[in-house]
Amino acid sequence: SRVQVLEQDEEATIVKHGGKVYVYPTRVIREIENEYIKPIAQGQSPLNPGLLLIGQPGVGKTSMIEILADSVGFNKIKVISTQVLDKYVGESERKLEEIIERAIKEEPSAVIIDDVEWLIRGREMSGENEGWRYSLFQVLADGIDRIRNEQRAVLIAASTNINPEVVDIALRRHGRFGEPKVIPPPTPNMVAKWITYAAQYVPWIKELANREGLDKVREFAMRAAYGGNSMTEIENALEKWWLEKDEKPKSLTSPTSGFRRVFMSKLIQNDVTECIKNTVDMIAEASGKVILRPVINITQGAEA
Repeated sequence: SRVQVLEQDEEATIVKHGGKVYVYPTRVIREIENEYIKPIAQGQSPLNPGLLLIGQPGVGKTSMIEILADSVGFNKIKVISTQVLDKYVGESERKLEEIIERAIKEEPSAVIIDDVEWLIRGREMSGENEGWRYSLFQVLADGIDRIRNEQRAVLIAASTNINPEVVDIALRRHGRFGEPKVIPPPTPNMVAKWITYAAQYVPWIKELANREGLDKVREFAMRAAYGGNSMTEIENALEKWWLEKDEKPKSLTSPTSGFRRVFMSKLIQNDVTECIKNTVDMIAEASGKVILRPVINITQGAEA
């Protein structure tokens, strides 16, 4: 197997996969292994054929599924919206049906769907002209039901950064996706353990640690974790430090420097949400986009 578990304790699981080193919460890893991976590997069907991972961008939702799938030899079928969505009536549904059919033919398999909000948003969150969304949703629900009823060794694994409440309740019920698994940002302790192994197995991190000192690199990464940064943001900041060869790394803003999709439930109506909605609408109308981000500055070392 290309997957090597370097260390596992009650908090963190450190994994080497494809030349990279990853860290994940052990609790989530064990839940997915016990509820999904082991039953399929033993020729059984999991209680829920669908697995939904939710967390901020960069916490490793998709890579976690790929690593788990590779660890037991599942065939992986990756899906993005552009592979499915089509302007012609009925074509999107047909493409999604073909993906599910392929997964069944190639079992044991895992269908991995990134940024799945285009497919699983609740009907009450959809606009009046989005009938296509319900048709696709129905294809997905029927496919999951078929996988369960026929006891197929297929996992439909999806990831998103939207609020779980936005996911259609019909998909969240037992026997389909069930309740989502939430992947939190790493703790400082998890990042400290990750750095120890990354400095052994990842060449550029090893070079950075040799140049700046492992303790200094570890301290910066832990400070970034205290600020709520994802592993991707921490790794990107370290790589920039390595490439620019500065004595001191640049400050790191937190959390999540990427975009998030914001959905406001029609069921929530009060003065505060109305004010936020109106303000966001005004900004979006003026600039075409809105970025919502709390900022905490994380710097290396303390200034006297």
